[in-house]
Amino acid sequence: MAKTSLALEYAHRHKGDFESVHWLPCQQRSLVQIAAELAFQLGLKLEGDLDAIVHELKGHCAQKRCLLVFDNVDVPDTTAGASGARELAGRISATWVAFARNGEPDNPEIPPWPAYTTEHRATMILDTACRIAYDPDHEMRLLWSRVVAGGN
Repeated sequence: MAKTSLALEYAHRHKGDFESVHWLPCQQRSLVQIAAELAFQLGLKLEGDLDAIVHELKGHCAQKRCLLVFDNVDVPDTTAGASGARELAGRISATWVAFARNGEPDNPEIPPWPAYTTEHRATMILDTACRIAYDPDHEMRLLWSRVVAGGN
């Protein structure tokens, strides 16, 4: 599972644990541009040098429970250069934007995404053809739950 997909799945499952979620596109952007984007999303008008702005952003985010997602499709990973990688990045980005705007990831780029429950464990598989999988890697999950519990 790609890093962006993993972050999106985490945010979808745990959105109730955060006061706000901020998706920050980082591809071919400087720290100044990323800080400006975060300040915009937070509704802040910041001035000063970069260190002062970053310090102010950290302070603001530390006062409440924020999830910050730094999305960077230009970082080499298993999809770099692969057929459909940019299209997949576009679908993932559209999903993040929908989630950031209204707390729900549903958008025209993916199939409807049901809320995650321990009963159904609906998980979005973000790929060239996105789909919902119910309790994917069931056996691995059960194995890890035994390991964590200290059982055999």
